Amino acid sequence: MLPSWLDRLTPRATLRTRIFTATCVWGAVGCCLVTRGALLLWQTSWPMAGGIILVSATAGILKSRAVFDGVAKEIVKRLQRKPDPACLGGFFSVRNWGLVFCMMLLGGIVKRLPMPDEIKSGIYILVGSGLFYSCRIPWRAWKSMLSEKSLRAAPPLRAITLDEDDSSTGATS
Repeated sequence: MLPSWLDRLTPRATLRTRIFTATCVWGAVGCCLVTRGALLLWQTSWPMAGGIILVSATAGILKSRAVFDGVAKEIVKRLQRKPDPACLGGFFSVRNWGLVFCMMLLGGIVKRLPMPDEIKSGIYILVGSGLFYSCRIPWRAWKSMLSEKSLRAAPPLRAITLDEDDSSTGATS
């Protein structure tokens, strides 16, 4: 729990905003990693680059299903349990922020290792495509919240049948 003076200074956001922010972060990081990996393949022959992209993206989707989907579901559940409004930066738990830091550290290590660009690009595309594919889970949660809100705001519909009298005009069918 934060001290009261620090709690007052944190930016507050609704559940929908926090889920939207988490979705945007996952998607943007995934996009940036895939782009970085693709740019590393710029000097590689097109058949080899295409093969690396295909294999890495497929492995990334498998990693997404095995690892990232569970993390994304936990993030959505955790956000739904928090009070509304809550701290905007709290869309990730301390453990998740630690995981983000470790992934950034590993990315920096991979960048500096003396390995071929094709291997580096494969790693970037694998992780990036996995993150981007898993952002569909918080995206669906956000979209379902939007549709629920619009359903609650819409007036109830009255069933109309063709053989019904229109008593306001005096016309009958």
